[in-house]
Amino acid sequence: MFHDSQHAIIPVIFHLNCNDKEEVRKKTLAIRYYFQTLRKDLNIITSKIINSAENEAEKTLKKIRETEKMYLSIYKLSEQGKKIDRELLEYIKKIQIPEESDLRERSDEKLNAMIAIYNESLFDMGRTWKDCDKIIYCEGYTKLLCIDLRTLRRSVLSFSPNIGTYAQACKINKDCYFMNGGYNGSASTSETFIINIKACSYESLPSSTPRRLGGCAFNDNKVYRFGGHTSKAESLSDCFDLNTKKWNQITSLPSESYHNTAAVTGNKIIVSGYHLNCALSFDGNAYTPILNLAANCYKIVAEGYILVQNTLYAYMDGEWQGHNIGTVWDKYCWIYLPFKRGRFIYFVETTSGLMRINTVSFKLEKVPIS
Repeated sequence: MFHDSQHAIIPVIFHLNCNDKEEVRKKTLAIRYYFQTLRKDLNIITSKIINSAENEAEKTLKKIRETEKMYLSIYKLSEQGKKIDRELLEYIKKIQIPEESDLRERSDEKLNAMIAIYNESLFDMGRTWKDCDKIIYCEGYTKLLCIDLRTLRRSVLSFSPNIGTYAQACKINKDCYFMNGGYNGSASTSETFIINIKACSYESLPSSTPRRLGGCAFNDNKVYRFGGHTSKAESLSDCFDLNTKKWNQITSLPSESYHNTAAVTGNKIIVSGYHLNCALSFDGNAYTPILNLAANCYKIVAEGYILVQNTLYAYMDGEWQGHNIGTVWDKYCWIYLPFKRGRFIYFVETTSGLMRINTVSFKLEKVPIS
């Protein structure tokens, strides 16, 4: 990398005469200055490399966005039965996205590297704090369990407090989760915590009214809790202000429901639940029905997506578009907190364990863990 002789790393040999203190001092200062200069040059070169990589990444992302825009244009035209420009169609046809199954059938080293890049980089471009490397949940009134999505290994978070099954939960920053309530085996609970999975610590917050199976979402530094179950289905909803550390009541759901699920899409909270026959948009004051759904079935609401029965609805170009996933999903979860990572949305069922849905191929699959 260092082609300039000025920056070449060469042995520095000094014959020091211990009897000549002044010479020793000068030589020592020279050595110190040499390494300071070298360190400075290395920092400059490293910064240039990083800037160059970032510029290339930005160009690639721009190209991906342009291609995606063209694809969405074709998709929308085809859905409307309109004529598609032939040149645009031919351009899209030439784009090839490798299928994981095809790649995994070949074992040479280069393809394995391609698989890693394809899985971890291409679809993880533009990751935000909402993307997850780990899933947390509980299967009883006990310490939290954690699944590392990079290794697919499960472990116990020994530092965590006991959390009730079916707790309300949402992610509030890159490393922290808000956990509230749940079921302790005999009744709904009210304890509230912030769990920091990076620092392996937790913070106790003021308790709420007892609740389990409510929808939960984080927006504008507040955590919203929609409906749920106490000794019966509830429509009562409230929010916890992370600034004031206080619970406040908000507008109740239009009807009682539990096994509820919520997430932010755009600047609105989207909420639905087992007993609700639609998805609702909540603006902080009122609810607006935005999508008709079957009642009396389980649902998963994630940012930009809603899973119900055999359909994954995706929010594209200001519209909710349904995609058949090829199978009927209708099982309840240990925790109604979907975890997004790359093109996958993960969640944990009580019977089948870790599941994920591919938001590109619209396929639902069970994920084996150890």
